[in-house]
Amino acid sequence: KVDSTQGLITTVAWKMGKSPAVYALEGSVAVAGAALSWLRDNVQLIGNIRETQELAEKVKNSGDVYFVPAFSGLYAPHWQQDARG
Repeated sequence: KVDSTQGLITTVAWKMGKSPAVYALEGSVAVAGAALSWLRDNVQLIGNIRETQELAEKVKNSGDVYFVPAFSGLYAPHWQQDARG
């Protein structure tokens, strides 16, 4: 097994037959769909998720504003279970 010193998640990369498992480190992005559902259901900014593509294409400059969906912790690039926002 491999453990990260930088907050990444340990995962099984592969295991074949009786050979020991080979492990890898990953940064997980698990809430993209939940963020879009939140925009639709809670903020009611969109009527359906497909609208986000059209809205994104209209933006010429974000003005250095970023949305970080930390609904169940901050996954990537480093796992922070207690992060919320």
